Amino acid sequence: MKNSITRVDALNSAITILSDMDGINGNEDNAPVIAVLTSIRDSIAKQNAYKPEHKTPTKVQVANEGFKGEILVFLSDGKHATVSEIIKGVASLNGETTQKVSALMRLLKLEGKVDKETVKGKTLFFLI
Repeated sequence: MKNSITRVDALNSAITILSDMDGINGNEDNAPVIAVLTSIRDSIAKQNAYKPEHKTPTKVQVANEGFKGEILVFLSDGKHATVSEIIKGVASLNGETTQKVSALMRLLKLEGKVDKETVKGKTLFFLI
């Protein structure tokens, strides 16, 4: 179950409550505690403001997009293929490891472009 309140919202609530209360732990006021909570809140808000979608893709990510496109073309004729067969069938993937191609296939599966099935212990990928 997803939280219905964010950490920043929870900290804002705690800061508001502490602002209205008398001191805690025998202190006269809550200013030191409020200062720490405010610092934590600001730090979290700053981290949240910098989202990955603002980054430009790396050279490897751009190259992987090309590989994924070629894999989709290879599988477009209704083929069911293993990772090794995909490496052999796509010329630009020759020399790439099965680990890298498996990672690309996992990304394509997460994007909903391919699916996989296991037949006699072999994982076969195919277009959806």
